[in-house]
Amino acid sequence: MLNASKFWQILCSCSSTKQTLQQQLMLAPPRVYSDYPVHLQQDGSSVVMAVICKDINAPAAVMKTNINNYLYLSYFLNVVLCQPTDTPDSSNFGMVCLPYIGATFPFAQDRFGGEFVAYTTLSIFWRTAARKRVCFKQVVFPLLPRMIFGLYYNTPIIWGCENSGLFHAFSRHVQARLKIPERKDGGGKIHVTVLSRQTKHRRVLNEGKLIKAMERSKDLIIRKVDYSHQMEFKQQLHQDQWTDIFIGMHGAGLTHLLFLPDWAVIFELYNCGDPNCYKDLARLRGVKYVTWEDNTKLTPEDEGHHPEIGAHEKFTNYEFDVKEFMRLMRKCIQHVKSHRAWKNLQENYRKRQKKDEL
Repeated sequence: MLNASKFWQILCSCSSTKQTLQQQLMLAPPRVYSDYPVHLQQDGSSVVMAVICKDINAPAAVMKTNINNYLYLSYFLNVVLCQPTDTPDSSNFGMVCLPYIGATFPFAQDRFGGEFVAYTTLSIFWRTAARKRVCFKQVVFPLLPRMIFGLYYNTPIIWGCENSGLFHAFSRHVQARLKIPERKDGGGKIHVTVLSRQTKHRRVLNEGKLIKAMERSKDLIIRKVDYSHQMEFKQQLHQDQWTDIFIGMHGAGLTHLLFLPDWAVIFELYNCGDPNCYKDLARLRGVKYVTWEDNTKLTPEDEGHHPEIGAHEKFTNYEFDVKEFMRLMRKCIQHVKSHRAWKNLQENYRKRQKKDEL
């Protein structure tokens, strides 16, 4: 096969010639190009390889499907970054989805299918690439989340960097394309969304007691949600818009912090020994981050049982001290109430009430 680095060296070199590129291509097995003819075009001193596409003629971006919400949003962010800027409407750039190891198309389509509207107006091409050949006329391969310095769990963050314009723009882009109505007034109450896990691990064993403790406050409106594939993504985003405090255990569901209002708080109940993952993501988005502070006031169900490495904090369930939980909740409430944007929201609500009374 043609060495990738050698190929780009040849393709980008001003001194390249058609004959040199042809010689290099001859090193590749004939079966690779037998079905899809390669045309070499001379343009000044550079050589361009144009592949005649039989499968996909429209411009396309390629991404993998996955069951992990964090990885999906990482791909989507990179897709937005890689959309062509030289076309009047980048939404005419199609998307091709290839299955990730362990993922299935029906699951991905049910859970994230509605989100693709934010990135393309064309039909999604779901394709199994194993043992098959896919040819494109014009294609973009977005940056990979797992690449070095890529957007993923281990994203390196410059110390002090926060409230990224890129992440804020991505959040607004998705909500605008999916026609999620912006929250216009506050109603005087603080809306709390509790993300309830239905998984085997990282469940809150006394979740009901924590919710009852919050319900004693007249200032709070509590909603318990399960962001599973049974709840449409657009409906999830609508719930995010009406969330001032988002509470959940460590897990990919916390990526919804990307779509919270600017004044919101993400309360990661317990980071399970992974302190920077969602703290860094909250910094990039520019929302307040709070997590459990006193580990003597939480009780794990057991030591946790990772299938390969044994004891692990992410593979068990937890019970939390109610008084300590409410202390942290008061910190969250104070942040929301003191935020200028939230104050403006309440002022709009009061003005509308006065107008209605007239």
